[in-house]
Amino acid sequence: VQTCALPILNVKNTPEKINALIDHIHYFPAYHMNKKHWISILLDRTVQITQVEKLLDESYQLVTKK
Repeated sequence: VQTCALPILNVKNTPEKINALIDHIHYFPAYHMNKKHWISILLDRTVQITQVEKLLDESYQLVTKK
């Protein structure tokens, strides 16, 4: 059996934003995470880096809130 490891990035966001993004092509329910609050982004250069940076910034803001 041959396997292929693809790079992904898990980020946190609001459930509404996650539901809007999931397309099962570029964005997936987060692997090994709470799928209501986390999403996996496939890092195969099909998602613009500016979008990845934006989602990463939003995730950072959510996880550092106190």
